[in-house]
Amino acid sequence: MEAAIQRVLQGDDMSKLDIIANAISYTHLLSRHIEKENNVIYQYAQKNLSEKTIKELDANCEKYEKDAEKENIQQKYLELLNELEAKV
Repeated sequence: MEAAIQRVLQGDDMSKLDIIANAISYTHLLSRHIEKENNVIYQYAQKNLSEKTIKELDANCEKYEKDAEKENIQQKYLELLNELEAKV
């Protein structure tokens, strides 16, 4: 995708199709990944991990999210998304 963006910036308008195709493929990859997490990994964890381990995982995830929030990581990507959507 990065190469296609560079080509578009250099005036190759046909490479816009490469960007769109790559973005769509990436969203499909993410969707399949999320589906696997929800339907396989989380189900397996709930059935096979101890309550203590699950609580530790939950605490670690919560800490990770709070640390990212302090660094405005979520906001950075939301702003980037808004910027990209405005260009469409």
